Amino acid sequence: MKTFHRSILLTEYMSQVEPTDALPLDDLQPILLGLFGEVGSIMATAKKFRREGPAYAGYRRSDEEEFGDVLWYFAALCRRLNMRLDEIFAEGINSENYETAVAANDLVESPISHVATPRIAYELNTTLFQLGEAASGLFALRTSLNDARTRLTTFADWYARPEGGERYLCTSCESQHRQNSRPFS
Repeated sequence: MKTFHRSILLTEYMSQVEPTDALPLDDLQPILLGLFGEVGSIMATAKKFRREGPAYAGYRRSDEEEFGDVLWYFAALCRRLNMRLDEIFAEGINSENYETAVAANDLVESPISHVATPRIAYELNTTLFQLGEAASGLFALRTSLNDARTRLTTFADWYARPEGGERYLCTSCESQHRQNSRPFS
């Protein structure tokens, strides 16, 4: 089965997934639990790939779906905190850890993009452990919104990093809509 990929602006993504969010707007707990669960699913997928190697034929698709689910929950969290997902990612990848380049893309309205590429290619385990650590740091938002923006940008930074050069920021909206129309998938 061929996967359909297309570029999408995060502002467009936010508006497309918002109607699929049926969780309470005044309660962060289900969002945080969902986000943490999906980060765990990413780690489980990586574990299977490490164990089975090339025999795990569904790795790429599973990886994309899990990262898509994480992005959905992260967008829902940002929405509840009245912070824009695109701004959080822009801040998260605007550091000395990234170099930027200009690239063409398939967006008719905006055919030129700034692309942020991590300067250091971390090993898969390092990236996943840092992503998990950043996700666990978001649990503090249940009781205090102090440092919320910093916690969100740290998570965005580790989410945007490729797993040892294997993954790029997920832009496949179709699977995200299908997966995330049911919270806690």
